[in-house]
Amino acid sequence: MAELGPDAEKFTPLFITVDPERDTQQVLSEYMTAFDGRILALRGELAETEKAVKAFSAYYNKVPTEGGGYTMDHTAGVILMDAKGAFFGTLDMHEPRQTVLTKLRRLIASDA
Repeated sequence: MAELGPDAEKFTPLFITVDPERDTQQVLSEYMTAFDGRILALRGELAETEKAVKAFSAYYNKVPTEGGGYTMDHTAGVILMDAKGAFFGTLDMHEPRQTVLTKLRRLIASDA
């Protein structure tokens, strides 16, 4: 976001939890301090989460761990949507930083 400069204000990044039972608003607020403050963290009821996952063709699965806990296996990429709500592409966490910036700049230009 910082590298995009003023262009970063031209889109709204959203983080949607796939574990609303554990990710309370307080937990999300604390977690999001590790990221840019312009990223909005969203949570809903489990049924709403399932609808969002389906709408974005994403994936999640609750995986039990030893000791009675669990972890969440989930889609880890970023889904890009244009201003009209149409799919624009994805960002992969393994892509070079320059590739990510190029994709974000293309998204910003498409909404101009």
